[in-house]
Amino acid sequence: RNLTFSAALDFVFPSIKSENPNIGNIYIIGDEYGWYRLYPNSDPDPEKRGGFVMDVLPADLNKEGVDPVFWDNLDEFHNPDKKAKWTPPYVDVTGQGLMVSVLAPVYQNNKMIAVAGMDVSLEDISNRILDIKLWETGYAFMIDSRGRPISFPVRARPDLEWGEESLEISKIREFSLLNVKNEQLRNVVKEMIDGTHVHEPRIVKFGQTEKYIVAHQIQNTGWSLALVVPVNEVLGSALATRNFIFIVLGIITLILVVLVFFTSRLVTAPIKELTKGALEISKGNLDYQIKIKTKDEIQELAQGFNEMARRLKVYYATLEQKVKDRTNELALAKNRIEQEKNRIEAILISMADGVFVVDTQGRLALLNPAVKRITGFEEKDCLGQPYNQVLKFLTEKEKKENIAFMQHALQTGELSKMTNHTVLITKNGKEIPVACSAAAIKDEKGIVVGAVGAFRDITKEREVEKIKSEFVSLASHQLRTPVTIIKWGAETLLKSLGDKLKKKDREQVDRIYRGSNRMIELVNDLLNVSRLEGGRLVFKRDEIQFEELIDKVVEEYKPYLEKKNVKVSVTKPEELMPKISIDLEKIRQVVIILLDNAIKYSPEGSEIKIKFEQRGKELFYSNADQGVGIPKGQQEKIFSRFFRADNVSQKPGTGLGLYLAKGLIEAHGGKIWFSSEGGSGESEENKGTTFFFTLPCKKENSK
Repeated sequence: RNLTFSAALDFVFPSIKSENPNIGNIYIIGDEYGWYRLYPNSDPDPEKRGGFVMDVLPADLNKEGVDPVFWDNLDEFHNPDKKAKWTPPYVDVTGQGLMVSVLAPVYQNNKMIAVAGMDVSLEDISNRILDIKLWETGYAFMIDSRGRPISFPVRARPDLEWGEESLEISKIREFSLLNVKNEQLRNVVKEMIDGTHVHEPRIVKFGQTEKYIVAHQIQNTGWSLALVVPVNEVLGSALATRNFIFIVLGIITLILVVLVFFTSRLVTAPIKELTKGALEISKGNLDYQIKIKTKDEIQELAQGFNEMARRLKVYYATLEQKVKDRTNELALAKNRIEQEKNRIEAILISMADGVFVVDTQGRLALLNPAVKRITGFEEKDCLGQPYNQVLKFLTEKEKKENIAFMQHALQTGELSKMTNHTVLITKNGKEIPVACSAAAIKDEKGIVVGAVGAFRDITKEREVEKIKSEFVSLASHQLRTPVTIIKWGAETLLKSLGDKLKKKDREQVDRIYRGSNRMIELVNDLLNVSRLEGGRLVFKRDEIQFEELIDKVVEEYKPYLEKKNVKVSVTKPEELMPKISIDLEKIRQVVIILLDNAIKYSPEGSEIKIKFEQRGKELFYSNADQGVGIPKGQQEKIFSRFFRADNVSQKPGTGLGLYLAKGLIEAHGGKIWFSSEGGSGESEENKGTTFFFTLPCKKENSK
């Protein structure tokens, strides 16, 4: 039935095409391509398939970049409004030039049964645009929604950066004005595509020539038409008009002078007044009014001159006001910049820390007085020089260049935190310990344009720390002997008189014994911390089988684990790992610190998971518990001396264990860190903590 119905279109399609010569092809496609009608592509054997052949989509609609808006885009789901759809412009592969296709759904009883469409040539539209002539060298061009030319005149080639001699449309369509080098033109094209540049002239500089561009977006197509005219031609036309007016005025004046001899005195006076007014206006006296009341053509002419003068005055007044407003804005901006500059300079001068500013190449652009005071370098000798050639930051131990804090800020735009293991070489060669930091300087677009660095002399801080460490060491040594005597005395009493003592007395002696043990542990921790910070801690390295160390520690802690009802699981490699060169007692102390903390802060019935393995050239160790965890707001301080988190402050401890563990691991060349899940506030507790550390190890097998 559909085939018979569509046969009538064999007469309709040619009629439509004859009335619309821009139409290339007309077609209708039935559901699942069950029937077809195309014009002018007819089949010589109409008995085969309804008179027309269309085994595949038209070649031009299959071209890359063209969306074939057939069933997928036109059905009831994707096109509920049942509207026609247009394709983007494309170059027809059959040689019909630049074309665009439109397709619409065909419904029967509210069901889509076919798609009707036509291919329309854009050649006529393009030629009409090419024929547009504006002033002497002005022109028009049209682009689609991707910035690709639809109409491209010859005279536009230099402006639109088309470098080839050929204007073949297939090549031009591969070119997009969104990729031109001229940033002003590129911005105008973006506005044309976005629809924001409508009827508003813009001035764009092409080489040394400024030109007006005005554009309009064609509704429902995404195309935009632009007109381009040189500014000097527009202004030249205005000047020519003005000169023409002056010439006309001169001619009129001469005619009036001649007529004086042939007219009465009634005509002479108005003409003289008109001539005088014309001369005054031509001299720039726009306030002058020609007063003629003859109620004839001369009065109308005078009124025309007065109106012209009034409009010119309004124009010049507006122009002067704009210039005045812009001048005031610039003055205010300059004043604000000057005030901000003075404020920043005052801050820099008052700062005790050394502050310096560098550009993206690392050249010094600004120094505050504190830099001169600390280093001895004069500002005039430093500006423009690479900062690392003037301000030499070195690592404290290896004496290697240490500029990572500045490079990090310049390369990533992020803040670099203070580092406390750096020395600065002054002008006279003296080494000063400093703490350094840096931050990137960004423009309004967020692009890094430089960095500001700061350093602080921490010599006095080091001296205070040294005095504190020496005091702690001395006090610990003095406490060690009496506390040990107390422990021995309590231990002797428990062994010799334990059964004879009353229960109350025995408990008291036991408390003395346990308290003295904790005191000895604290003294030992303080001594180890003091030795570690002072570089006096002696390391005795041996080749150790790490599995044996862990097994012995876990075995020693079995009674404590059973008492707390906590389990420990150990996951280790199936084969023995290579031996590692470590100080056995120091690493054993680290393992004990981590295990002891996990047991102490874990609830009854929980499990502690220990895992270790070799990863490349390192031994990787983890200690995971299910305890109270560490509040997020305090995690940065967890490795600090004497620090204890708020959620465990009621439990016994010194706050030295993790600090000492970190120092011992790093002294072996390893790293230590942790992860803790859960809460985000200081009062919230996380759920579980895992500590990790690594140690250098040998790669060869130790079987």
